[in-house]
Amino acid sequence: DILLPFMTLPNVLCNIVRRRVGASVCIWNQRDEGRELAFNRWHNLALKTATHFISNSRDGVEYLTTQRGVSLKNIYLIFNGVQLPAPQQPEPAVRQALGLSASSFVAVMLANINRYKDHATLIRAWRIVCDRLGDIDPTLVLAGRKDYAQDIEPLIAELGLQRQIKMIGAVSDVSSLLHAADLAVFSTLKEGTPNGVLESMAAGLAVVATDLQGCRDALGPDYPALTPLQDANALAGQII
Repeated sequence: DILLPFMTLPNVLCNIVRRRVGASVCIWNQRDEGRELAFNRWHNLALKTATHFISNSRDGVEYLTTQRGVSLKNIYLIFNGVQLPAPQQPEPAVRQALGLSASSFVAVMLANINRYKDHATLIRAWRIVCDRLGDIDPTLVLAGRKDYAQDIEPLIAELGLQRQIKMIGAVSDVSSLLHAADLAVFSTLKEGTPNGVLESMAAGLAVVATDLQGCRDALGPDYPALTPLQDANALAGQII
């Protein structure tokens, strides 16, 4: 009766075949701000075929209306929500597994290592943080798939941050990691409504993030710790 695809490729495929498989409705599920959509025959056809759209961010709505000609009356804005499970491990055990002391200041960024997440600016900011706050052993934990780890590993080495930055890959028990941290950071250049920010908020962490519409929607328009994009000095200042 209803097809509810998730992310770009399923959106395109399901809307193209909807009539052939006899589905009454296929709801386009816009889960990012449009970075994966192309201006080609198949993507254009799928967008024209779709009659209902859900976006999880204002940026997604704006993209669909201004860039792809979708009528606003066919789009429903539904923000992400998260329900963070209870931590499976106590804080001391998490820190011990990461080689961190109880007194270390720990910041976490939850994001797959992709270029648009801009880990490079965060790494440069972390050098400033370490220079200013070395006495509290500041440690940055990067949690997420290492899709483009090769892009940032040379920068970490160049800045001498091999000990202060830990890339731990994908994490199944996100809740335990967040509850063992002191701060969440989010340096992305593009985003819808970021689950990494929402999960950090659900764990009770303060968040330092780039000033994007999706971050403002999650944290509030007057949230004080939003920084300009690609500004390592501003990011470091808010972390400090």
